[in-house]
Amino acid sequence: LPRFAVTKKQIAEPAVKQTEAAAADDGAFISEAIKTQLTPVFAKFTDDLLLRAALDNSRAAAEIRGFLNELTPLSAHLRWEEAGEAANGLPYIEVCRADGTSLGFRFHGVPGGHEFNSFIVTLYNAAGPGQAISEEQLAAVKALSGSKKLQVVISLSCTMCPELVMAAGRLAVENDGIEIDVFDINLFPELREQYKIMSVPCLIYNDKISFGKKNIDELLQLIG
Repeated sequence: LPRFAVTKKQIAEPAVKQTEAAAADDGAFISEAIKTQLTPVFAKFTDDLLLRAALDNSRAAAEIRGFLNELTPLSAHLRWEEAGEAANGLPYIEVCRADGTSLGFRFHGVPGGHEFNSFIVTLYNAAGPGQAISEEQLAAVKALSGSKKLQVVISLSCTMCPELVMAAGRLAVENDGIEIDVFDINLFPELREQYKIMSVPCLIYNDKISFGKKNIDELLQLIG
């Protein structure tokens, strides 16, 4: 998959206060150049996805609306709706099957900056053929038993964060018992305080923290 260069004007990383209500920026979130790059990726989708947005009155929520209004028309396999009920950590986007069943991947904030690419890859893994994964890896992911909830804390400007987000998202897509919540640390400073987070990416599992990028094999070793 190509890397999508999202400019600062297009869902980059403003230090948005969650309580600040404002309309999305008048400029486009997704440039025409990026739409062109997305076309062959979306053409490989075979399954429909619902992106369920749990929103509040924050500026970030307004940006999510703008983002989804631009993204979903680019593929007949994508649609979005606003959640009737929502869990903690507003605002967020939840990736679901067409019937509304959650795939266990939620992005809390606006998937911009370096996380635009990881968000698109997660959609590709859920609705398309997905990125290459060995039979051994896939078997190991599906063999994970029980309910496992992971929190991934990132920054949109972090170059090491997307690898962990994509790996975690792949686990969620392939195993119904795994739930992944990705948090933009700039929108959720309480996580920084609670877990004494000094750097990102930060993985929180069973109230234990692990720093640094991780691939699928490293995640399997950590939570298996």
